[in-house]
Amino acid sequence: MPEDSQPLNERIAEIGRIKEDNKQLSPEIAVSTALTDYENKSVVFNFAKYNQSQCEICKLDKIEAKKLTKELGRINRTLTKHLLCRDVSGIDCKRIHNSGNYKPLFLGLPKDAELLQIDYTNSGRIFGYLSENIFNIVAITKKHF
Repeated sequence: MPEDSQPLNERIAEIGRIKEDNKQLSPEIAVSTALTDYENKSVVFNFAKYNQSQCEICKLDKIEAKKLTKELGRINRTLTKHLLCRDVSGIDCKRIHNSGNYKPLFLGLPKDAELLQIDYTNSGRIFGYLSENIFNIVAITKKHF
C-alpha cells in the first residue's frame, strides 16, 4: 500500500517502531510527503487585508506607477526565503513594529502578523505580511513613516 494511502493510525504505530540501536526514525517516517516547502516557492500576492484608508495609489504619477509594477514583478519572482535577504533578492525589505505611525497599518491584521515594509522608490512603500508564500499587501503609500 502506498505511504500516502496508509491509514493514519498505522503510520503512527510505525513511528513507534524505532530501531533500538540508533534511536532514529527512517526518512520515510520522519519527513511527511504532505508538507509543502513554501520557502522555495515564489511570492504571490493577496489584497484581502488591503487597508483603503492608508491607500495612496491614486497619488502615484506615471513614473511612480511603473516603478511600483516593476517592484511587484521583482517580488513575485523572488523565493519566499529570499524576500528579507537584500543581497540575494535586491529588494529593500525590513520588519516594522506595531508602534508610532505604523499602528494604523496593523488594524484588522492577525495578531501574529509580522508586518514588512518594502521600499521601491525614494518615497514609495509597500506594506504587507507573509503567510506561507503569500505576501498579503496591507497598504501602498508614498509617505515614509
